[in-house]
Amino acid sequence: MSADDLRKSRSVKLKYLATLQQIGRPLEEPIVGRHFRLPERARPGEHPVFDMSLLYIPIYCHLVLHPPEDIARPPTPELITRARMEKAVENWMD
Repeated sequence: MSADDLRKSRSVKLKYLATLQQIGRPLEEPIVGRHFRLPERARPGEHPVFDMSLLYIPIYCHLVLHPPEDIARPPTPELITRARMEKAVENWMD
């Protein structure tokens, strides 16, 4: 083995030393409590409000629906329009 191989082998052993020592042993309470805790919520949870006046709850009654209106399409950028025109001319010339 060369010196470079020994150095790589030692760096791998040092990197995984804590993991290698844990193999075969059960997890201890501080490890589980510190590493496997759920993250805190950024904001309070929003719970759906169901209409309980019916005999059943429709599947999608908790979704918020917005009134229908026309969608305003933004103008196509000049670069894309020009690229489409060039491609159309190339296809027409072939």
